[in-house]
Amino acid sequence: MNLKQLLKSKAFIVGVVLIVLIVFFSASARAALFSNVTQSDYYVDAYDGAKIHVTVFKSVEASGKLPTILVVHGLGQSSESMNAISTELARHGILVVAIDYRGHGDSEGGINYIGEPLMAPNISNDLFAVYSWIAERDDVDLTKFGVIGHSMGSRAALRFALFNPTVSALILIGPYYVWESTVVNSTYPSANVLLLVGENDIITPPELAYELFRKLTDYKGEVGKTFGTFENKTARKLVEIEGVDHYTILYNKEALSEILGWVYDSFGLEGEPNVIVDPSVAGTGVFVSYFVLAFTFVLMFMVFKALESIFKLGVEVRLKLPLWMKILVIAVVLILYYLIAYYTFPLIVEKGWESYQFFKMSGAQYTFYYFIYLLTPFAIALVITGIALFALKKITKETLIPRVVGGLLIGVIEAVVVFIWIFIGFNLAFTGLTGDYMPTLQRWGIFFFYIVLLFPLMLVDEIIFRYLVQEMMPIENRYGKIAATSVVQYLVRILPFLAWLAIAVNTPLLVSVISQYYSAGLIENMTIVIAFLPMNAYGLFYAFSSAELFHAPIGSYLYDRTKNVLASALVRTLMLAFTLSAVLALL
Repeated sequence: MNLKQLLKSKAFIVGVVLIVLIVFFSASARAALFSNVTQSDYYVDAYDGAKIHVTVFKSVEASGKLPTILVVHGLGQSSESMNAISTELARHGILVVAIDYRGHGDSEGGINYIGEPLMAPNISNDLFAVYSWIAERDDVDLTKFGVIGHSMGSRAALRFALFNPTVSALILIGPYYVWESTVVNSTYPSANVLLLVGENDIITPPELAYELFRKLTDYKGEVGKTFGTFENKTARKLVEIEGVDHYTILYNKEALSEILGWVYDSFGLEGEPNVIVDPSVAGTGVFVSYFVLAFTFVLMFMVFKALESIFKLGVEVRLKLPLWMKILVIAVVLILYYLIAYYTFPLIVEKGWESYQFFKMSGAQYTFYYFIYLLTPFAIALVITGIALFALKKITKETLIPRVVGGLLIGVIEAVVVFIWIFIGFNLAFTGLTGDYMPTLQRWGIFFFYIVLLFPLMLVDEIIFRYLVQEMMPIENRYGKIAATSVVQYLVRILPFLAWLAIAVNTPLLVSVISQYYSAGLIENMTIVIAFLPMNAYGLFYAFSSAELFHAPIGSYLYDRTKNVLASALVRTLMLAFTLSAVLALL
């Protein structure tokens, strides 16, 4: 198909419609979210000289000295994850300073979590550095100053308030803490404290917020009601938001309304604040991402049609097996995938806690160890099988080369085009709304490092899924086969974590199961595994449930078109390396 035919094809028309929809919804969401708000970017010197990126949000009508809120995001996120809160506060006349703490977003440095001692380069102390910068601004009223923290940022915010009596409003979303709970009471910190937690939060469960609330009120507070007084900076309140989890609480209207009310009461502002822009508009990116995925297939189809007459395609790998045996092969592969992923997960949690520096980013180690533990047995089996087949001359150089070379060039071109589009599409869908997919130079370096690490793993995964699942799928229709393969790949990826989540919500059961691993000598630090397994299970479930929506169908489709697993492995490698390096925290 030549260029003129492509431009007249239905695929091109569908592609144009999808692009228009992507741009329209992205632009509309941004226009709504940032309506009547200005934003300015600055860099603040941390105690160790690292440049900490902050964004200042102000109402376009704001003037003079303004009440000020410092907004602190969670681990592996950026200030943009808090945009729905930051912009709404700004519309209500609050000056908002949203921080990318070290190792996140556009800030320099590496993540040192909360850190000790007090003056060491870490998250908590970056807040003090930013506070000093805020205090020097001539548009800030420090008599009306507050801090909002989400997840790990809530612990940094709590620590900041413990050492800074100028804080009037302290709002902790999905509160996380360690020793800080041992020193708080009904008068300390001297700040009005609002705790918000999602009903379905697994990472920082409601029980954590309840325990902190009890200590903040000397065990006298009642959930949902204000304890203490705003005038004396002893007000405390806990609100459990129904139907949201650790992340969706940031885009919930009820939660945002509670935040606005608490800020107004803490600062003594007049009037009853109402939510002007529904925070769910920030979640438009998820909706847009579905159009991004749809356009990916249109783009792959058009590239393939434009190049298929130029490049040689691959050769199908078809084993002549009866129907029952094909189904059996698929079943065995999927069962093994599930069982290995399920039973090795506690080992992954412990290994990821002990050894992570090599992977350069906090959280990346769990993805790598997941694939290493999962695919090592399959890799060994493939090598043994390959040697045996060569020895028996079932595979020869003449039969192997066409399957390695055929379809490779067109597949590589497809993979690179898809990656470029995913980069553009994710920035259209998420950057500026809920995330930041525009990597810094350092993150691009890690991206290429991850490509080297991930490609062998993705290749083994692709060989198994394409040869032993997709080619065995007893469906003649090519699109039916792609769809069926994508569905089983998606399910087998997330179900092991879903099973562990079901165990994790039952603490006695979790302790019982992990103690068996400890008794068998499979893990050494039972306490660490029990403490972090729920968080890691949720994190990987959350990550794979979204990532596999792209990886499974794109990998299946590219293989179907090119019949080359090197190409399908490459496209998955590029996408996974990009999503990891763009958003996770630098060490």
